[in-house]
Amino acid sequence: MEYFAITNYTSNATGIRLDKCFIAQQVYDQTMSASITSVVVNIENCIFSTINTSGLSGLGLGQKTRGLLRNNTFNAVSSINCFNFYIANNIVVGNTDFGTVLNSGNNVYRNNILSYPANTQNLFVTNNGGTNLNNLFGQNMDLIFTGATDNVYNGTSIYNNRIVITGNNVESRFELETSANAATAGGESGTTFGAATVTTPACGATGATDPYRKGGFPAIPRIYSLTVPATVPNGAPTMTIAVSSSSNN
Repeated sequence: MEYFAITNYTSNATGIRLDKCFIAQQVYDQTMSASITSVVVNIENCIFSTINTSGLSGLGLGQKTRGLLRNNTFNAVSSINCFNFYIANNIVVGNTDFGTVLNSGNNVYRNNILSYPANTQNLFVTNNGGTNLNNLFGQNMDLIFTGATDNVYNGTSIYNNRIVITGNNVESRFELETSANAATAGGESGTTFGAATVTTPACGATGATDPYRKGGFPAIPRIYSLTVPATVPNGAPTMTIAVSSSSNN
């Protein structure tokens, strides 16, 4: 989807979920009624990325919206603004406009992986009332994703290591490398994802027990081709059919 808007609420709301989506622009909340004090949103296993070479993606939520931001992948992100969120197991891949990334308030940040250096302005600031634990900065995304990066560096720290998104098969570029890397078993343990409790899950949208699925295909085998004879001779004891299936486990 291009964007997801939280809007048209006239009273407090809970149970809003956004799972396993590819968002080309951003999630945001529009002006809400003055009577609203809390809208709770869970965003898990989503990919936020532009689908062209010049666009930017991100998250822009006001102080009335709070919730969970877990196991997502952000690529070429312009800003991630949110308040009172639990932010864990995400991978944030840089863009040159990084000054407002996670420059928010009263959030908890745990086990996130970022291409940004730790001293980036306004990033994971400690004076916003938030809590920071086990976050990794300045990570080379060439070692984490299968997709190629543009490899732009800021001194010895990587800040613009975003995944190149031209051409086809964009989703495949956000799959994790099969070799061990910072995202492998890098997530926070003991947290419930859907109906399961996991220990040291992988970070990013394709991690945890309910990961992002390319094309929205289910984990179970799916039939994508079926060939059946147009006619069968009268009295024939058998007929030949061909079934093609695949599994996304």
